[in-house]
Amino acid sequence: MVSTVNWVVLLGMLWFCMSLWVAHDASKNSKHSSFLWGLAVFVGGLLGLILYFILGREKTAESNLPKAESKTQSGLIKCPNCHALEDPGRDVCRACEKPMTGT
Repeated sequence: MVSTVNWVVLLGMLWFCMSLWVAHDASKNSKHSSFLWGLAVFVGGLLGLILYFILGREKTAESNLPKAESKTQSGLIKCPNCHALEDPGRDVCRACEKPMTGT
């Protein structure tokens, strides 16, 4: 009996932590209320979690660009291989000497 209660409490705590993570993730990756997404996952269970991943997470404009063309605030681009910051006109990365094209 005690073992069953311990498992239920542990799983409840893990599920609460999962809903907190969803709320935190939604604050960065969703235009909708992060509190409501966390509540939807906590109350809705697995269905709420699946709905969050299907409907709640949105791709940002930067993630739609190829990795070689993802610009930083300073106007530099990231190398697709080593993620070093380079000038947009470079063909080869100075750090890893790989081409700056996304392959």
